[in-house]
Amino acid sequence: MKHKVILDYPHLGKDKKLTTIKKNTILVDYKVDDVVIDPEVIENNPEYFQEVNWKQELRLFFKENKEKTFFIFILFWLLVIAQIETYSQLTTSGTFAATMRLAIPILLAGLGGIFSERSGVVNIGLEGMMIMGTWFGAWAAWLYGPWWGVAAGIFGGLIFGLIHAIATVSFQVDHIVSGVAINILAAGTARFFSVVAYANESQGGATQSPRISGEISSFSLPFVSGGTFLGNETSDWLRNLEDLNLFFISDISGLLGGLTRDISYLSFIALSLVPICMWILWSTPFGLQLRSVGEFPIGSESLGINVYLMKYILEPIQVKQLLAHIVS
Repeated sequence: MKHKVILDYPHLGKDKKLTTIKKNTILVDYKVDDVVIDPEVIENNPEYFQEVNWKQELRLFFKENKEKTFFIFILFWLLVIAQIETYSQLTTSGTFAATMRLAIPILLAGLGGIFSERSGVVNIGLEGMMIMGTWFGAWAAWLYGPWWGVAAGIFGGLIFGLIHAIATVSFQVDHIVSGVAINILAAGTARFFSVVAYANESQGGATQSPRISGEISSFSLPFVSGGTFLGNETSDWLRNLEDLNLFFISDISGLLGGLTRDISYLSFIALSLVPICMWILWSTPFGLQLRSVGEFPIGSESLGINVYLMKYILEPIQVKQLLAHIVS
C-alpha cells in the first residue's frame, strides 16, 4: 500500500524515534527511511495522508528524475526525427563513427583537465597546447610516419605544458593569465612554423601540412561488425539490422556499429583511458596524493609529499598533454 503525505506530519515510529515526515513523501508499506509508521496513525489521521494512484506515482517519478526524463525525451525525439527521409543520416553508423572520431581529442583533453583541476592547477591553455601538439604531430607524421607523429605530438604539447608549469608553479603567475598567453602564443607559433617548414611544398602552407602518407591501423569487432577472425571475414549482423530500417532497433544497431566498426587503435586506447583514469584518481595512493596536493597542499607537504615535484613531473599538467596529444 502506498500513501502520500499531504501535510508535514511529526509522528513517533515503532522504534520510538520522533521523525518528521515532509510533504509529498511517499510511504511504501508504511515505511519512510526505515522508520515504520503504525497503520493506525494513517487511519486516525486521514487529513494528513492520501492514497496514491498510478497517475500521481508516475508524476512524482518524473519530478524526482528530471535529468533522466529529459534525456529519455530528447533521445525519443531524436529517434523520431531520424525516421524522416531528410534526416535519416542522424542515427547511421557513419554519423556515430564520425562523432566519436572528432570527440576523442576533446575527451582526452578533458581527462587531462580532470587531473589538472584535482591537483590545484587551472589550465585554460588546453587549446594552445593542443595546437602545438597537432602541429608537431603533423610535421613528424609527414616526414617519418604516423606513429612518429603521435610521439612528436605528445612532445609538442609537453613543451607548452612545461611552460605553463614554470609560470604558475615556480613564478606564481595567475593561472588564467598564463593559459590565455599560451593560447595566443601557440596560434602564432604554429603559423610561423608552418610557413618555415612548408614554404617549398606545393600541398603545404601557412594553415595546413602536406598530405601524410600512411595511417594508423583500425579494426572491427568479429561476428558483430564484420571483423576478421583467424584471417577469415565474419558476418556484419549490426549492418544487416541497420539496413532493415526498423524503428529503434536499426538506430541502436547504427550506434553500436559506429562504435565497433573500423575503430582506430588509438581511439580504443583513448576510450580505455576513461576507466583507467577513474581508477588512478580514486583507487590508488598516487591519486590520493594528487588530490591532496590540490585540496590541501600544506597538509600534503606536512605528510612528506613533495608538492612541487607532483606539480612539475607527476602532476597532470604533463599527464594532460600526453592524453590530449596521443591522437593529434
